[in-house]
Amino acid sequence: MTVRLVLLLTFAVAVVVIVLRNTRTPDTVGIHQGRLAPLPSSPNAVSSQTGDSKRHVAPLPFSGSLEQSRAALLEAIRSYPGRVRIETETPVYIHCVFTTDILRFRDDVEFLLDEQNRLIHFRSASRFGYSDLGANRRRYETLAGLYLREG
Repeated sequence: MTVRLVLLLTFAVAVVVIVLRNTRTPDTVGIHQGRLAPLPSSPNAVSSQTGDSKRHVAPLPFSGSLEQSRAALLEAIRSYPGRVRIETETPVYIHCVFTTDILRFRDDVEFLLDEQNRLIHFRSASRFGYSDLGANRRRYETLAGLYLREG
């Protein structure tokens, strides 16, 4: 009886930790000193602003003006095949939350529009787990394809 109770309590605590971690927006989301946040040490993220070649993705080129590029980017996000919610939207920054279909895990995706260099920087990071099995890179590739088609 005691072993079952301990196992049940351990399972309940694990579920609470998973739910809380999956529902709260990480402190790293946002613009930090003019850049997107560095990637976590776990391999479940990609960024156009990292020096880690295994987790680096290319920034997207502007498609016309800042406003035109932002509009094409928003259209690409809205046409993404999956659950996505735009959380924050400013003239130079967009934060979205993508939710997986089966387990409802949430990933934070950020875009920073760099008007001076005419580039759109990208960061996608899983909120939970160690490995993403390539999901963030695939998401980048899909969004990049949609954006380049729109622009």
